[in-house]
This record gives sequence, C-alpha cells and structure tokens, in this order.
Amino acid sequence: MGGSMSRRAVAPQMDTVPMSNSNNLKTFVPAKLLRNWLIQRDAIKGFLLNGAFVILYCAVQTVRSDWIFARGTLDLYELARANADVTQYTSRTSLQSIIEFLELDCGKLTAHLKKACKDCDIAIANVDNAAWDMDLSHLICSDFEPRSASGRYHSRDCATVDETFAMAPAADGAPCCNNQTLFQASLSVMVWTAFHPELVQDNFMSTGKLSLQDLLDIDATLASGRPKFGDTGLIQRKKILENIAAQVPLNTQHAGTHVFVKNAVDAGFIAQVVINRNEHMLGIQNKAAWLDKVAAPDYVEPSQTYWSLNFTTTKDHRGWIVVMWLFWVWTLLHEACGYYSRCITLWELCEELLNPYSLFFLVTTFSPFFSEVLRSELSVVQWTLWTSINQGLLGLRCFDEGQHVSNGIGVVVFTVKEAFILLKSLMLVTLFMAFVLMLIYGQLFGLVDDDLAFGTWGLARNVQQLVAPASLEESHVSQMKSGALLFYYWSLFMFRIAFGSFIVAALVGAFNKTRAAQEKHEKDADTFTEGYERRGRDVVHRRDPFTIAMQMVRKLAAILWYLLTWRDYG
Repeated sequence: MGGSMSRRAVAPQMDTVPMSNSNNLKTFVPAKLLRNWLIQRDAIKGFLLNGAFVILYCAVQTVRSDWIFARGTLDLYELARANADVTQYTSRTSLQSIIEFLELDCGKLTAHLKKACKDCDIAIANVDNAAWDMDLSHLICSDFEPRSASGRYHSRDCATVDETFAMAPAADGAPCCNNQTLFQASLSVMVWTAFHPELVQDNFMSTGKLSLQDLLDIDATLASGRPKFGDTGLIQRKKILENIAAQVPLNTQHAGTHVFVKNAVDAGFIAQVVINRNEHMLGIQNKAAWLDKVAAPDYVEPSQTYWSLNFTTTKDHRGWIVVMWLFWVWTLLHEACGYYSRCITLWELCEELLNPYSLFFLVTTFSPFFSEVLRSELSVVQWTLWTSINQGLLGLRCFDEGQHVSNGIGVVVFTVKEAFILLKSLMLVTLFMAFVLMLIYGQLFGLVDDDLAFGTWGLARNVQQLVAPASLEESHVSQMKSGALLFYYWSLFMFRIAFGSFIVAALVGAFNKTRAAQEKHEKDADTFTEGYERRGRDVVHRRDPFTIAMQMVRKLAAILWYLLTWRDYG
C-alpha cells in the first residue's frame, strides 16, 4: 500500500507534465494526453484559418470569373447570331468563309447584338489578351475605352470617335463597331502598318496624310488586279502594289482583310469579340489553323474558346479581397510558428522542409499569391486555369488539415495516403496499358471515329473504364467486327475487372489498416506507465470538437431562453 502511494506521489517527468493550479499546487497531467490535446488545438486553429481563406478565395474567384452572368451574355450573343442568320464560326472550314466572317458577318452580329442587348458595348481585337492588357493598338473597333485612369471601362462617344478616325485613320486608334466601312478601314490600316508600312505613309495614294479615302482606293486598286504601271497617272512609288496584288485574288473586296486572315491563320488566332455589360465582360476567341497549308491551302480548322471576367471586383469588392489576404497572412504566420515550435535545431528544420507535405504546403500557400501578382502577364484562360487549380489544391489541404478535427475525416485522409503507396505502381501500369490501347484503337478505328484523336479522348476513355465500362461503338463494329469485339472485352477485363478490382482491394486494405492504427493510437493515449493509475479528474478534458460545439449551442440556447422568459421565471 505504502509502495503504491509513493509511486503515485513521485511522477516521472517523461510521462507527466507539472501544471500549477489556482492554489499553487502542482497537478500532473499525462504527457501523451497533453500532447494529443495540443496537436488537436493547433490543428483546429489551422483548419479554421485555412478554411476561412479557402472559402473567401473561392468566393472571390467565383465573383471574378463571373461565369453565371457571362452565360446569359453568351445566350444573347447566340440569339443575335441566329437572328442575323450568321453561320456558326466553328462551321467555317474554308479560308474564304473566315474572310466573310470579318468582311460581312461581324457587322451583322454587332448590329443585331445591340438590338438584343441594350447595355452591351462591343470590341473586336486581334490579340487574345484580356481587357486589362489591351490598348487601342490591339483593337480593330471598340465601343468602350480599353483603359482609364479610374480603372473603369467607360463607353465611348462613338459619333466623335468615328469622325476623328475617319479624318485621320491610324493603327494606334480604333473606331466604334457601328460602321462596317470604318471597321474594314481600321483592319486595313492595322495590316498595312504591320506588313506593308509603305502603303500608309503620307503622300502615297494622295497628297497629304493618310485618309479614309486612301485606304478605300488601295482596296479598289488591288481588287481590279495588277496596276498598269505604264499609265502616266500612276507614280513610280506605287509599284509596291504589284507585289501585294500577286498575293490577293482578283475581285477581292477588301485586300487588307484577306492579307490579315492569311497571316492570322499562320499564327492560329483570328480575332476575339469582347462584350462589355457594365464591366461584366465576355470574350469569344475565334481561332483557326491550316488543315494542310501545302496540300489544301484554302481549308482551315476553326475553333472557339471563351473567357469571362468581372472587372467591378477591383473597386466594388476591395474590402472582401483585403479580408481574404489578411486570412492568408494569418494562415502563413500560424504555419510558420508551427515550424518554429516543432524544429529546435536547424537540422530538424531541414528535415521538416524536406517532408513531402512541406512542398504541398508551400505550393498551396504561395501559388494563390503569385497567381495574383502575375495576373496581368497571363491570358484570362491561363489565369482562370491557374486559379482553378489553386482552389482544388486548397480544398485538398483544408481536407487534410481536418483529419485532427474529426475522426471521420482522419480515417478518410489516412486511408487515401496509405492506399496511394500501394496504388502508385498500379497506376503507372494502368496508364501505360491505356496508352498502348489508345494506339491500337487508333490503328483499327481511327478512320471512322473522331474521338480517337491522338492523346485526347482515346486515352481518357480507357482510364474511364476503371469506374464505368465503355460502350461498344457501332462505327467500330461496322469497320471491323472481330477487332471491335476482341478489344472491347480485352479492355473490359483489363481495366474494369482486373485493375478496378485491385484499386478497390487496395482501398479496403488501407481502410482496415488505418482503423487498426487509429484504435491502437487511442488505446496508447489512455494507457499509463506500469504502476500508475488515474486519480481525480482530468485537467485536460478529452472531448471531440462536435461535443464541445453541441455544449456551446445548448448553453447559448439556455441563455436565449432565459432572456425570453425571465418575466415568467424571475
């Protein structure tokens, strides 16, 4: 009895930690329990801070991307295109149809769009930049100012702007998109300045500075064929037109448009239409690439991409953006203090930084910051992709930090980590076989199935069979029935039955291993060194966050009930 009491009175420091209470008496707390409690408190703080930043970051990027509002703008654009009876851009497979899009259909589209959308300002640019990185030299026409000192994109006074441009057309200026003649002139002066600057020099077509009539005369001269240089009315300097006329077919209405399109297809980008609705912008990027420039010089492969952006966030949502970055700084300081407290020596800090999670932490912390700093250097499509990846990684980090907050989340996180170790080799084999089968399917059925394009859906459809079996394509059966059936069942067995079952088995095994490790950890946290026993009450209460939250809710409900009924109960 005496020996037992003496063992409890003198507690080793390695198993217990002394704490002082209000009576200046030392109370010994089990070190394991205290360590777990401190880890949980630190994890809850990190989870809440990072969770607040993630919620604000995702909310701000959703407002910035403005895709919900832009979807309505795109519907208006498609309605205007249908009313104007304009062919869908992606259906234009010839060079001439692309030229017609700029010569005729752009004017129809802008006119009908302004009828369908009263608050729409339109700009057409020859670059794929966003409005934040455009000036008038990038614009063929624009109904709004690309930049202003206030950061706003105000509507232009089109009557004054068009009159000024008509009097002195220049490559660093742009008219509004109301007048198709001025649009073609703006496109011509842009093209001639870039490729044939002699045409836009003063005193070339007429005495004095370049005028709108000069640009129209150049198009008319080139449309009529090679000039007759024996005529006395033509000065010797105009011989440059002969070289250009050789590049333009006869009776071409707007030679500048023809030259522009041929050079634009070489670059892979034609023009983008930017629709501005009170600084809610939608960009429609029209692209084209040669089908085969040597064998089929008159045919192209058109494509379209879209972007949307809300430019009002810079001014109108500045408060939310400031709060978001305050939480980012707070989260960074919390994690930095964690590294400082965990690492006593420089060697321990180096080991900690070499941990794979440290790399994940650095990427998820600084990638949002750099995406904001480098935003103006990227196209909107690239920037949107970057921020989307950031949101996905931040969600994973928030999920990972929640493992110490909830037992359920912890089981899922540790199961995935444990299974990933087992699945690395299997996924490499799966991707290799998917690549091989992509090549096989392309050789057998690539001529009749456009979805088997190299490196695209042909690879993805094989990986998809891990979760859902692929269908037996009718075009494959018509092309080669035996090959279609053979490789359909081969793929079904290899991916769906074999590899898919292995993945499920690895996840189940990892789950069982995680549960066993968790039970061992919980049991170990409650055990004491032999010869010791628990006495009195715990200084550290072992309650999960859900229980604590429910107790706080009950206390708040009791206080609210008392405030409402104190007259009845006193």
